[in-house]
Amino acid sequence: GDPHFTTFDGEFHHFQGSCEYTMAEANNLQYPNVPWFKIVADLDYNHHGSPYTFIRDVTFEFLGREQSEGEVPRYVMFLDAWRQVFRTGYVEDRHLGVTYTSDFFGNEDFAFEVKPGKISINTWFDVTVRYELSGAKMWITVPDCYANSVDGLCGNYDGVKYDQFGTGGANLHDQMSNWRRTQESLTEWAAQFETPSDRCRQIHDLECSIHGVSGVSHAIDQCLPLDPNNAETIFETCNIDRDPYNLACVIDLCEGEDRC
Repeated sequence: GDPHFTTFDGEFHHFQGSCEYTMAEANNLQYPNVPWFKIVADLDYNHHGSPYTFIRDVTFEFLGREQSEGEVPRYVMFLDAWRQVFRTGYVEDRHLGVTYTSDFFGNEDFAFEVKPGKISINTWFDVTVRYELSGAKMWITVPDCYANSVDGLCGNYDGVKYDQFGTGGANLHDQMSNWRRTQESLTEWAAQFETPSDRCRQIHDLECSIHGVSGVSHAIDQCLPLDPNNAETIFETCNIDRDPYNLACVIDLCEGEDRC
């Protein structure tokens, strides 16, 4: 949450990214019958005027028990917690074309539970995702068979604590007290896990002249109706790509409020 990250190996970092990132993805699998999966999270500013970001939504793709490596994942879990309010949470079965909002009728491939303020899924291969609205906290757990076979902001699970971002002498106090000074290098490190998006990158790197350090978050807030991820807007039914309009709106605000 906030977001503070603790990797599978116990490395701690405090990263205020505002794009979509891979949290954990299976790769270079070392054991037969260990399935692929991928967990992606979209990070966004917490609220107007805040330099902090939070987990806005989560997508978790995974294979069914009867699937083989390389097949399109049968299941995708999606959670929308924009502005730290549960908007929706479900699991889509791409094979049957149905959507689960719980596993009330039972499913041998996953257990899915939605409660007020909490959502969790446990897969047949023991990868679990749990999200709590309070603090926008997410926990991802993977079994030991994925050691050295995952990558993402949650780490590579190779048993070495500070071999990705940070140093062997780093500790929680240092990371917390110096987090602002590490953002540039953290952003460079995290870029390898970022979902390619010209709009996201341009907004992330934008120098905003209004409202001091909170300028970008203010502009994003003002341009929210044009945000392509906002499902509660009058433009939702328009069959257009909102990305360029949203980006133009943010740039116009940042380069001078008079332009709008």
